[in-house]
Amino acid sequence: MKEADEKTKLLSGVSNSAGQEKQFLSDKENVKRWRSIHIMYLTMFLSSLGFSMVMPSVWPYLTKIDENATKNFLGFVVASFSLGQLVSSPICGVWGNLRGAREPVAFSLILSIGSNCLYAFLMAIKSHNATYMLIARLLLGFSAGNTAVARSYVSTATSLQERTGAMAAISGFQAVGFIFGPVFQAAFVPIGENGVSSGPLHLNMYTVPAFVNAIMTAVNLLLIILAFKEYDIPDIITDPAKPNVDHNVNELDDIGSLSKGAIVNESISISVDIFMVFIINIIYFVVLFVFSIYETIGTPMTMDMYAWSRPKAVLYNGIIGAVSAFISVTVFALVKPVSKRFGDRLVMLAGIIFLIIGIFVMLPWGPGYMPRPYYALNVSDYNDTIVPGTLGCSWAYSWCDTLKVLPLWQYGLAIFIISFGYPTCQVLSFIIYSKMLGPKPQGLYMGILTAAGSLARTLGPIFVSQIYSSKGNRAAFSVLLGMEVAMLALYLACYKRFIPYQERLKKKKEKASSPLNSPHHNI
Repeated sequence: MKEADEKTKLLSGVSNSAGQEKQFLSDKENVKRWRSIHIMYLTMFLSSLGFSMVMPSVWPYLTKIDENATKNFLGFVVASFSLGQLVSSPICGVWGNLRGAREPVAFSLILSIGSNCLYAFLMAIKSHNATYMLIARLLLGFSAGNTAVARSYVSTATSLQERTGAMAAISGFQAVGFIFGPVFQAAFVPIGENGVSSGPLHLNMYTVPAFVNAIMTAVNLLLIILAFKEYDIPDIITDPAKPNVDHNVNELDDIGSLSKGAIVNESISISVDIFMVFIINIIYFVVLFVFSIYETIGTPMTMDMYAWSRPKAVLYNGIIGAVSAFISVTVFALVKPVSKRFGDRLVMLAGIIFLIIGIFVMLPWGPGYMPRPYYALNVSDYNDTIVPGTLGCSWAYSWCDTLKVLPLWQYGLAIFIISFGYPTCQVLSFIIYSKMLGPKPQGLYMGILTAAGSLARTLGPIFVSQIYSSKGNRAAFSVLLGMEVAMLALYLACYKRFIPYQERLKKKKEKASSPLNSPHHNI
């Protein structure tokens, strides 16, 4: 590739103490490298934001454009995004490996702009509005395949020493995008459900977020075209003032723990631990499955439990999301130093335990029962478009008369605890995964892991919408609790095998250099 040739010319060689030729980037090129990495952070953030920004309002928006829409159909609408990402992630990963990151990312951003515009113009469509909403979310999901390329690029554009921080940062931007989305949505609630209309253009609390996301994505596209550059840093020394120190082929005694000065013996290599790759994918699947269920039923569940109107549900869930976002940002800031102190594996274990506790607290215990619509007849509300008798748990759900309500304080406490567990598990999954894969191109493997998360967010909404409609939220969260406990058991069973590529390579080299393996041992 032409760009690869240009990239090679930018490198200059030095020798380390072992006589091996190493390379470093100039200060100017290093600045450009980190600028490109930061652009990928932005890409990841906007991709996640585009998904979650409209999540609190999908159900209200769906019922506004199609009064006959059901919660079962809502599950398919939410799942369509993840289905698109499930299909596109491996494709974009392979595309990125073959052609570099710019092409698949630019294509995905163009697709994102188009899908956001379609979503924003749904009210102008005369019929089958709900179907077009599903199509818009599906196309947006296809565009989110760029997350696999972004992670792969960051892993190859950083040295091993930089990688923990960089992978934590990009995972942090993704998760913060997921969590800050509802906050952005809540900010547009004052526009109202009706807003301003002019011909086919409708600007209201449901459509403006999509337009804003399209504009931000267009800026992201310009940065990819004008400011982004490809870099591949397998073992580059980033500090030319210390040419005899090998910064980037350090061995890891444990994930997150460095042992300086080791030199990689190029004559010895090991393959990727496929079994552990499979295990990490399972764990990541469960983590995303849990979070997707909250994203799907958070708004409709609070409307049923607390008789909130559509605008109130969007606003209050946005406020809850803002608190959750603040906690998550704090967690991401602490992941790197805490992991350095205790090791990635132990911090990941703590995150799983937080998730289990949070899901347990989410189980409804009372004291009262779910309110039926007639309880809301005299509720005063700032939105005068409410139809009397429509607030509360629908008469179509028989379980509303037997299921205890989840007190608002308990719901908030559960979200508070999950806000510690989810970002911890999300970011550590990718850090551990990246270190286990080693220095080889990671586009395909990152695409597989992203696809595992997409599969979870495809099946999760369909599962929860069906079980919530038939059995209620207690049944849904009980199943989740069982999944989390099973994930904890699996994690503990494989705990000792969550080690990085370099540690496995070190053990093989030690075994190969052992006197017992010498060809002269028996002479």
